[in-house]
Amino acid sequence: MGRELFGRESETARLDLLVASVLDHGEALLLRAGAGLGKSALLHYAADRAQESGLRVLRATGAESETDLAFAGLHQLLRPVMDRLDTLVEAQRTAIAQALGLSTERSGTDRFLISVAALNLLSEAAPVLVVIDDAQWLDPSSADVLRFVARRLADEQIGLLIAERSGHPDTFGVSELPELTVPPLSDAASAQLLAAAVTVPMPASVRDRLLGEAAGNPLALTELHLSLSGAELSGAVPLSDRPFWSTRLTTLFIHGVQQLPPPSRALLLLAAAGEALRLDELLRAGRALDATAADLEAVEAAGLASVHDDALVFRHPLIRSAVYQSARFVERQRAHQALGDILAEDTDRSVLHRAAAAAGKDEPTAAALVAVAERAQARGGPAEAAAALARAAALSPDKQAAAARQAQAAEMARLSGRLSWARNLAEGVSADPTDKQLQGQLAYTLAAIHNESGELVAAARTLLHSAPDTVDPPMAALMLSRAAFFAWNAADRPLLAEVCGRLREVEVSPWLNAAAVLDGRQAPPDQAPPEELPVWLRLLVTYSAWIQGVRGWTASTATQMVAELRSSGSAGELLVGLEVLAESEAELGRVESARLAADEGLRLAQDLGGDLHASIFRSIVALQAARAGDRARAEEMARSAFAWAAARRIGSVAARATWALGLLELSGGDAKGAYHHLSRLISPTDVAAHPSIAARALADLAEAAVRADATGELSADLLASGTALSLRARALVTPGQDAYGLALEAAEQAGAPFETARTRLAFGEWLRQERRGKEARPQLRGALDAFEALGAAGWVERARNALRSVGESAPVPRSSLATLLTPQELQVATLAARGLSNKEIGAQLFLSPRTVGYHLYRLFPKLGIASRAELRDLDLLG
Repeated sequence: MGRELFGRESETARLDLLVASVLDHGEALLLRAGAGLGKSALLHYAADRAQESGLRVLRATGAESETDLAFAGLHQLLRPVMDRLDTLVEAQRTAIAQALGLSTERSGTDRFLISVAALNLLSEAAPVLVVIDDAQWLDPSSADVLRFVARRLADEQIGLLIAERSGHPDTFGVSELPELTVPPLSDAASAQLLAAAVTVPMPASVRDRLLGEAAGNPLALTELHLSLSGAELSGAVPLSDRPFWSTRLTTLFIHGVQQLPPPSRALLLLAAAGEALRLDELLRAGRALDATAADLEAVEAAGLASVHDDALVFRHPLIRSAVYQSARFVERQRAHQALGDILAEDTDRSVLHRAAAAAGKDEPTAAALVAVAERAQARGGPAEAAAALARAAALSPDKQAAAARQAQAAEMARLSGRLSWARNLAEGVSADPTDKQLQGQLAYTLAAIHNESGELVAAARTLLHSAPDTVDPPMAALMLSRAAFFAWNAADRPLLAEVCGRLREVEVSPWLNAAAVLDGRQAPPDQAPPEELPVWLRLLVTYSAWIQGVRGWTASTATQMVAELRSSGSAGELLVGLEVLAESEAELGRVESARLAADEGLRLAQDLGGDLHASIFRSIVALQAARAGDRARAEEMARSAFAWAAARRIGSVAARATWALGLLELSGGDAKGAYHHLSRLISPTDVAAHPSIAARALADLAEAAVRADATGELSADLLASGTALSLRARALVTPGQDAYGLALEAAEQAGAPFETARTRLAFGEWLRQERRGKEARPQLRGALDAFEALGAAGWVERARNALRSVGESAPVPRSSLATLLTPQELQVATLAARGLSNKEIGAQLFLSPRTVGYHLYRLFPKLGIASRAELRDLDLLG
């Protein structure tokens, strides 16, 4: 074990729990501390305890000079386990190899695949404790991967301990990880540490002064006394007034640096400017500044830094900061230039140092930074690409080139999820009004930023106003198609009509302007888009058609595209495919398949940090839970989705969540409560008003209105369409044998089992009220059987009660096997039943093979089986 940690009993106890938990389940912990409070010492403690417990320890330390190098931190962390690269499936292996610079291929990499690959490599090293120090200086791409890993630890033998210095921008989010904040030491512990640090006699007055000035900071307690002379320390000379300790320490460190010979100071500055330097690199750069290895002796003698593991290591990060900040600009410039020269073989590091040395406009360096950005983007590091492009724009002497580079920087920042930064970059571009292509690209980026921030109307208007100016008709069609979806989601009917009208005017292939059907003024396509079209375009066409009521080919096409997107690892597009699949499968009565798609979509949206998609999937899950009669889950998901959407006036999400709440009350027999919710869907000024979703909820609204005696508020136009749902709504409002007969025939033709069962139930309940119990029984029995097959518990109970009221018993059936499993267990079981290996299942579901094995281990006893072979004989989705 290392040195004694005075006064850190509660912190070490928490770290002991983290280490002990790893063999049972994964856990993450964010350790936050101010400068000098001892976070690194606590990390060393945890690492020692982990090794004593038989865990492997993998480490990485953030370096301020490498924050713009994509995946520098991840490379440092995974270097010891790269011998396990061949255990990954090909797509993941390629992604991680490109990210870490181990592959010359530059095809572009999905960040999600990189994250999954990193998780799987760590899983192969398990049981393992991952220790990250100075996380505030991690490159953004590595931090994104670690955030993903932290969310996937529950079924892994991986502990993740991250230390971050207080006072810096929060790298991991204030609520994402459990936190342990390190406080100053108590008075008693401070006195113990000071007594251990100062080995000469010291009067109480001096001791109390040092204790008071250190204020419980361990670094101050071990360093401040070094600034005192022997006479001051002994009390023979009075102590002068001292500034706050951090200033005093910084001054102390700077004073120590300034006492060094110039060549020694030069070596310290080089080490501060290029933290990750090997010793040979440091000395090569030092030669340009007239420094040699012999000049390190004075550095080590001063106790400021020491040679350790082939590098010059500062005794504390504050010393590094003091060295760099106290140097004059020309000294820092020479240091970066020297580093740029000797790192020529490491192109990206060399260019970044040359850029740091640049004092004015410099096109060669700007062009080199663009190449750095291209490499970062190809490796899957958009944040680092954005930083390089932003610096390139600042160095560009040509105004048009500067504008183009800053616009690219904004798009890269958006892709990295740093929306505030992206917005600032985009809004700061001084683009030439005559450069239509750049104006279009900038509009596309700004619209995407608006969309991802939940500002859908602003997103749609940005694209609508810019699309006519683009010189590329396919690009104009794409921009207007996205604008149409934004307007549809925002439930802004005038804006949607304007966008779709403009889209129909663009002269392109009919597939490219298929989204124009969203305003309901033209018929949707009656066949699936050709497979040779890009997957994003097929998704757009399929989603547009599904929204407009096409229920034939849309579900099968969505299923096919989801399978393709899973194989390719295209997580962003997979979200849209899962959205269509979850809703279409639910309408077709494939309840478990729909539930799996919705739950997977929600997990994926959360992993990707997409608030809009997460709220969409929460509203879909809420609707599914309401149909199933799961009140707790329906209310939780609906209220969460509604709160987020209402604040941003995202009508589609607010409407779907409101529909779920209304349907829940309707199944429970609270007609007034149901009508309160459902009537909001047709109230023009309500945030939940949405014509398309209101049309899908029309029969529910009519039933609630009838039972709440509020049918007078339903307009004739609302009930006028000839859909199966409108026919049921009309039968509910003006009931009769013929009306219900037409509604039931239309429902059966539509192939929507849940809605057909609802029509049978309404028909049977009306027949019972008409005292025609014998005729009611087959309708109620058919409804009950369907609800039981669909797992719609609330509706099962209502149908069973209605059936009993006409004299027929209805025994409680055996539960479906699928209800015994969690959604993810069901996904794993379904794929295992098809004969896929753990590795193949993991690749499909973005899980590690170890996690797949863990799920199988848990689900076998639930299903009463002992092997994978027995899964093939079970009807898991039936």
